[in-house]
Amino acid sequence: MTRLHLQGQETLPGAPALLTALLSDPEALARCVPGVRRTEELGPQQAKLWVNVVWQGREAVIPLELQVTGHDPPALRLSGQGLGHRATLGFSVRLGNSDGPHTHCEWKAEGQVTGPATLLSRRAIQAGAEQLIRRTIRNLRSELEQRAGLLA
Repeated sequence: MTRLHLQGQETLPGAPALLTALLSDPEALARCVPGVRRTEELGPQQAKLWVNVVWQGREAVIPLELQVTGHDPPALRLSGQGLGHRATLGFSVRLGNSDGPHTHCEWKAEGQVTGPATLLSRRAIQAGAEQLIRRTIRNLRSELEQRAGLLA
């Protein structure tokens, strides 16, 4: 088993209410996760995502469940299994100061991956998780910029 713990700070476009609204919308969040091929709404705060994954030269489309919990701001949980592995990742955001058009936030992601490669590839798993989170945050930023532009 490999435990994941990542954290960081970002200044994102938009007021806190805009960020909270995006983090509460599983369909919009699905557009921010890299590799999503298809989305199915399971409920108002839950969706199933089919994500293209490449791991150690093997490629597969695996189902992940995205669940939004809490509010102001919400927390996210992503879980699934494929290619002989099972993963869960929780993501929380703490909103900080806002100057109107931008909001400072601190984020934390914690989770675990189980499966045969975890015995040999802990650094690769950690690096892959960090890359996935960075790409997702970049996509969140783009989604927020589009939403903020629509409101201006």
